[in-house]
Amino acid sequence: MRNDDTTTMQKIDPKRITDRLEAGTLARGEWGNGEEWACLLAAIHPPCAKAASARPCPASLMPKWMADLTIEINDAPSHDAHHDIIRRFAALAGRWWVLDKAAWDRLRDGCLRLAMEAAEAATPVRPLYPPARPLFAVSWAMTAGASADDLINAVLDAIDQEINDAQ
Repeated sequence: MRNDDTTTMQKIDPKRITDRLEAGTLARGEWGNGEEWACLLAAIHPPCAKAASARPCPASLMPKWMADLTIEINDAPSHDAHHDIIRRFAALAGRWWVLDKAAWDRLRDGCLRLAMEAAEAATPVRPLYPPARPLFAVSWAMTAGASADDLINAVLDAIDQEINDAQ
């Protein structure tokens, strides 16, 4: 299943991410400047660093909700898991151009479900209204005590499955 949405997905070069990771120029907890120093999202699309926002990231690279979640994928993992998670994310980002709108919609819904399940496993406290955006759901789950590493890897597993199904 190729991307048949009106937005044609652009291929992302995973080396834009892994080269920064290996060089120690991938920022965590800050945007960087998008040139010498950049967060994960700005490594993919440098204008995000200048705006200090995911908003400049075009839908042709990833949906808005995924751009928002990419920030958390970079900042939330433990120190020990960060490199492996980022390498895995880079490899998936280099392949996800095959996903169509329906696949991205399934991923968004799956991320919400994964986050809510992780939060419920971590604490009996539930939000009055379930988060409607994956970023908020994932952030809430980690605040509730869910493992960031486990939750992010589950999200990456879901992306990997959608890519494999699309090819």
